[in-house]
Amino acid sequence: RSNWKEVALGNVTGANIAEWLMRAGQQALATSVGMELPQVDISIVDFQITEGQDQSILSWHATTKVEVSSVRPLGQESDQVQGLGGKSLVPLSQALTQPPPPGDVPPLSTFGQAILRKGLVTFAVAQAPVNRIDAAYKGPTGKQYLDYIVQSLKLAPLKG
Repeated sequence: RSNWKEVALGNVTGANIAEWLMRAGQQALATSVGMELPQVDISIVDFQITEGQDQSILSWHATTKVEVSSVRPLGQESDQVQGLGGKSLVPLSQALTQPPPPGDVPPLSTFGQAILRKGLVTFAVAQAPVNRIDAAYKGPTGKQYLDYIVQSLKLAPLKG
């Protein structure tokens, strides 16, 4: 398939596809570092399917929240090494699964774009504090800027 509208049929929507892509990205990260990541609640805020030359583009906005109860510590105190300024450093696989500090983990906003061309999917996401998804946010890295970042994903023209 080369069109998201051909994939988003029946009960399958662009929102379902966006969530699946986000979960697939999370699973790829977990596999690459050899660990299990915490569960994440994903809520797709909006999505849009547009057609380009020989490609179909799915863009979306979502909010995510880590389920704190699913975070499991990994590694031992002895895995730490001394860093500059007396700071303790730990391996990335351990740092990603450290229990969060007391209190809730703040939710994030996710900006995503997936390009479908000749049956292959290429996608990019950017995450920021949850308030960045609000069009009323006036800071330097708001919705327009983060949309621009993910929309900068372009595929080279097909040869021959």
